[in-house]
Amino acid sequence: MPNILIAVPSITVFANLNSELGFNTVAWNIIKGLRQYGFEVEGKPINGDIKREKGLVIGDLGALIMMSGSVNELYGYIVVEGPVNRHIDLVEKAMEKAVAIAVPSKFVASELIRFRRDIAIIPHGIDLKRYECDNTEKWFDLGIVVSYPHYERTIALRKGIDYYLDVLINTNYSAVATYGFIHLLKYIADDAKIQLVIDRLNAILPHTSDPKLIYCKSKILLWLSRSEGFGLPPLEAMASGTPVIY
Repeated sequence: MPNILIAVPSITVFANLNSELGFNTVAWNIIKGLRQYGFEVEGKPINGDIKREKGLVIGDLGALIMMSGSVNELYGYIVVEGPVNRHIDLVEKAMEKAVAIAVPSKFVASELIRFRRDIAIIPHGIDLKRYECDNTEKWFDLGIVVSYPHYERTIALRKGIDYYLDVLINTNYSAVATYGFIHLLKYIADDAKIQLVIDRLNAILPHTSDPKLIYCKSKILLWLSRSEGFGLPPLEAMASGTPVIY
């Protein structure tokens, strides 16, 4: 019998972070879902110089704007963090060009509805079974989950790194944190305070680790972001049976 070739649908995904790394980022979950549905997925960082016939952009409005000039058939899963009025002409152009736009919440949709009305609302979801804990023994008082990489003081402040710093320096709670927290400390603290916090932490997980260990082994997840949305870590922690201070 002749060989029968079955075409595998393919899609290029552009994401703010390296979509193959990170711990359970939105891009990571979307790529995983596309692959489960049979797509051949190529992950690429946001880069306006990359030319593609079609592609899915996962990120903020800046990511959509950057890719709108180089991808002919553009799709987007967009999160709004901050006002949309700074580059309103570029936002409008990118939103008009996109074939389809999905957002994670009604709030984000309300920010973008002035540009188009056919916006799909697809909330972030998690696999509850993935975060079931094997046992209930808790090793740490506090768990801290901060994503990585980021390279700005403004990002560190937005994620509330100074709040975490204040808690760890002024209390005797035991804590475990992802590497992203340690990385961002250098933007808001001096070397002496950074070393003090590192000495106080009972454990640090590499940035590529699954944070399930933090959720399952901490009595509380501390989530002190100034301006981010509710986010995946609080949902994941609660799915693990760990309460969240938000």
